[in-house]
Amino acid sequence: MKKKILHISTGLIIVAFMILPSCDFLEECGNCELVEVDLDGNITYGTPLFVCGATYQEYINSEITYTADGSYYWNCD
Repeated sequence: MKKKILHISTGLIIVAFMILPSCDFLEECGNCELVEVDLDGNITYGTPLFVCGATYQEYINSEITYTADGSYYWNCD
């Protein structure tokens, strides 16, 4: 009986880890998109990316980068 309970609980824990996204519980996560502004003021939005942890913090804390063609920055929610 004890082995059966142990097997069932182990199986439930494994299923929970596979179903639930782990980074939501361990790290801060969010959607970020690269925004580019050319010299004429035209704005281009990149595809939103779901990122977590250090990468997410890096995107949030990044500043506007200026280039010869315009500027770009990360917009995160």
